[in-house]
Amino acid sequence: MIKMASAFIRYTRIPALGFLVMLLFVGASAGADYLTVSFPDGPLPDARVSVLQSGDLLYADLNDFAEALNIRTFFNAERRKLQYTIGSVRLKWSADNAFVVIGDRIYQLPSEVIYDRNRLWAPLDAFLEILTTVYPARIDYERYLWTVTIRPTQFDVYAISYDPKENGTLIRISCLRKLAISGAALRDGRLSLTLMGAKVNRKALEMIPPEGAIKELIIDELPESVQLTFKLSRQVLDHTLWQEENPDQIIISLTTSIVAPDSIVQAESPPGEEVNQLLERDQERWKIDCVVIDPGHGGKDTGAIGVTGLKEKDVVLDVALRLKKLLEKNTDLRVVLTREDDRFIGLSDRTKFANQVGGKLFISIHCNSSKYRSANGFETYFLKPARSERAMEVALLENSVIKYEESKNQYQDLTEENYILLAMAQAEFAKESETMADILQSKMKIHTNLKDRGVDQAGFYVLVGASMPAILFEAPFLSNKREEKLLKTKKFRQKIAQGIYESILEFKKREDQKERGLTTRP
Repeated sequence: MIKMASAFIRYTRIPALGFLVMLLFVGASAGADYLTVSFPDGPLPDARVSVLQSGDLLYADLNDFAEALNIRTFFNAERRKLQYTIGSVRLKWSADNAFVVIGDRIYQLPSEVIYDRNRLWAPLDAFLEILTTVYPARIDYERYLWTVTIRPTQFDVYAISYDPKENGTLIRISCLRKLAISGAALRDGRLSLTLMGAKVNRKALEMIPPEGAIKELIIDELPESVQLTFKLSRQVLDHTLWQEENPDQIIISLTTSIVAPDSIVQAESPPGEEVNQLLERDQERWKIDCVVIDPGHGGKDTGAIGVTGLKEKDVVLDVALRLKKLLEKNTDLRVVLTREDDRFIGLSDRTKFANQVGGKLFISIHCNSSKYRSANGFETYFLKPARSERAMEVALLENSVIKYEESKNQYQDLTEENYILLAMAQAEFAKESETMADILQSKMKIHTNLKDRGVDQAGFYVLVGASMPAILFEAPFLSNKREEKLLKTKKFRQKIAQGIYESILEFKKREDQKERGLTTRP
């Protein structure tokens, strides 16, 4: 967390007398109830942003600013939270909270965000200083004219983020366009790359403290290029660089240690041969040879209860045992269940157990439920911030099991800012998890012929910490009378097990082909 209050105090605190002087200066027509956002060089039209005075701080309407700057937003009225999406960066604002989450970092504001008239308001100068680090334009605040001027930026590189993980660090460099890169040389404890014909926003890059394997960022600006040099805080075993579009980013992956399934093994300057052995061992651990099946709920936690009393914990355990039997009979995979009887297991203990047994794929099985009795079908989730109200509701329902756990303070609100802080390790497998979810949905449609509700993402506690691809499958609805009747039958439960079984085989096939270099990443 970075405290920014001290940097803003000299700008944001407006004594009453000074505030009156400002009003007299700009005249009654300007008033103190709005700012003008001006785009003298285009491409957007000028707009007004509402402001209000609270104590000696001036606040701006975050919704107005988003509209003026054409920023994509998501607003949760019930939780009074607002999210900006600017390129690849998400900014999360919460009412009555003096902290804002930018990407994977937390910044402290000089005062809490205000909720007024169904809108969120943030301290103006703090907001503008944060915005200059992520918005791809030059932002000038002419306070005595009540005008914020937006001009095209001269910078090709405008932001950077560091994403520490269990076995290394990801560096994301935000750009306005695809850049020509001259190498990414790693030597003498430094990683250097040269961006040809580029200009960087030095202030924006230098204000983000390095993390993980990065000790210091050195920026050398040359007439026709810029060199970024990352001083390393530990030995790097391997590094990879690639570029992505929409939004344009340069991504650098640094591997600093090999993560064993049951522990984190730090690399401590091994000689050359040992490094190769570690890398070979790392490649070996990606092979899908152990599947962990997690029957949801259990013991004192019944899960959802159907319209005639059928318990979720009983249905999913039966499906899991059937799935295990299929896998052990027809494959060489090692199959481990988080529970094989009616017992209670904490959410965090499930993925911890999966890591300890060397799991390469984690599947949590549940039954769906809704207050709407007509809701029907099946769906699959993977771990990422919820992108729909429905996904958020499902996650909140499944996460409610923590009320049965003795230690609840280990859990935080995964649907909002704390998700990023808790889920970094699993994020490495997000693409594979989504692929597995897609496969499972297609197989389940074939075997059940019920409504395919699709793949979605949300913050499920049970998936946090899984160092492997991980999904949560919601079987049909116990709250739907017809589907509960199906879930009571052995025949239908076998169909569900068969669908999951076939999806595991298909996913393993794709991953094995990828390891052999026969296909690209799905």
